Amino acid sequence: MKNSKLISTNYILGLLFCSLFALLMIFFSQDALEASKFGIALWFNAVLPALFPFFVCSKLMIKMGIHKIVGRLLEPIMRPLFKVPGEASFVFTISVTSGYPLGTQIIADLREKKSITKIEAERMLSFCSTSGPLFMLGTVGVGMFGSSLLGWSIALSHFFGALLNGLLFRFYGKSIKRQKIKRTSLRDVLYDAEKGFNNQVSFMTHFGESIMESFKTLLVICGYIILFSIIITLFDKFMFFNMMALSLFKAFDYNVVVASLKGFFEITLGCNALSNISYLNFTISCILCSAIISWSGLSIHAQSLTFIAGTDIKKSIYFFSKVTHSICSSICALFIAPLLIKYQPQALTAFSISDKIQNSNFVYKLLFSTQLMLIVFIIFIITAVISHVFKSRS
Repeated sequence: MKNSKLISTNYILGLLFCSLFALLMIFFSQDALEASKFGIALWFNAVLPALFPFFVCSKLMIKMGIHKIVGRLLEPIMRPLFKVPGEASFVFTISVTSGYPLGTQIIADLREKKSITKIEAERMLSFCSTSGPLFMLGTVGVGMFGSSLLGWSIALSHFFGALLNGLLFRFYGKSIKRQKIKRTSLRDVLYDAEKGFNNQVSFMTHFGESIMESFKTLLVICGYIILFSIIITLFDKFMFFNMMALSLFKAFDYNVVVASLKGFFEITLGCNALSNISYLNFTISCILCSAIISWSGLSIHAQSLTFIAGTDIKKSIYFFSKVTHSICSSICALFIAPLLIKYQPQALTAFSISDKIQNSNFVYKLLFSTQLMLIVFIIFIITAVISHVFKSRS
């Protein structure tokens, strides 16, 4: 009698990949070690100081129910535009100021708490998963291209592309007929938020839990950065990107294809490779970098999928939203870059006054991120209050 037990193809492929990866790390141990060191240094010097304040504050604010408060205030704006609840404004603000992959994690947290529906979560992924200004302005604009203006062009294209993508995804999913339900008063929302936050637990307990949860998440991100650093190093070792460019993309510029393939896996390497192509003009550089950053790379995808794995959010929708975000950002860059190019200094590679962000140390980046978080949050609260005042008068 034949054995009816079947082994899945995914399991076999995963087994082969892990075995091959382990063997390559053994045979090329020195390269793997150097790549690991690079990944750890990148995480410690750039990711940790830039994201830690945002992770702690966002987790603490969710525990305090601030997303419900601002959601109640900005519901009249977010619902008509993007067909998502007002909480999306909170997620978008955090994502824009902090960068990948915090927006995706907050969306997953809100979905797990049933604060938003499945369709609303998938719509929010289209415009609440963005890169941060510190990366685009400092690392890419000044550090790689030597142009703060190019960094601003990329950032504006990226964020406007996210909003355009959100407007497109408002048509995603079945439209639910809105029932005439009496809106919860702001006093009731504040009461529920305070009741849920206290819950016989002290503020310092919540604060300590936020710190521990943030470090746990950042360690997961560190692991992915190291893993993809090793993978890309091994790809370079075997000339993988070069062979792909020569065999599959012969009709396109060789150097641009190699840079784009690197960006497909990891955005930092892709943007850096583009900055080394001397004959690319301002507009083309802006379009390509905006597309790569909005795609976010397989390294960021792996981090994001870790957060949404425990929810019912469709992974395919996340991937599709990143593709459309990349297209929307490229279109925005096509119009934004020519408008800003007239302000470009004559020497594109001459480092400007903004290089302080790129060359700053760990403490400076940590303080910069913390100040940015506080300033944006204060502006965000003021905007919400003004919106509430005008709404109450109308």
